[in-house]
Amino acid sequence: MVGRNPPPPRKRDFTVMMIKLKYAVSGAIAVVGIALLIGFTWGGWYSAGGAQKLAQETADAAVIKALVPVCAAEYVKTATDADKADFMKAASYSQNDAVEKLVKLPGMKSMSYDLRRGCAESAVKLLTASAAAKQG
Repeated sequence: MVGRNPPPPRKRDFTVMMIKLKYAVSGAIAVVGIALLIGFTWGGWYSAGGAQKLAQETADAAVIKALVPVCAAEYVKTATDADKADFMKAASYSQNDAVEKLVKLPGMKSMSYDLRRGCAESAVKLLTASAAAKQG
């Protein structure tokens, strides 16, 4: 028996091995797909574009939060009494427009909707508090 070569693999063994390999590869692909699906939907994963969008939204919100008090104070300081009376009677969308017309923040050509809305709401609070203080 020494010196004899092993018998060549049979074609059936090769076919069975290829079928098993096919199932193993298919299973691996399915597991990766399921992991990606779960990770991106429930796992909190982000694509590069999604992460960049989230970072931009967070930065914009921080800028708006910082500028709203400055904007409202500027409106109260620069508006005439007639402007203030009209402002308090106006609808919210008109208040947004009034704020944008009267207040010019340095470095900004135009205000975003969120900034105008926050500024108008804050200005209403300041004007209401100011009117209450004058009466009380």
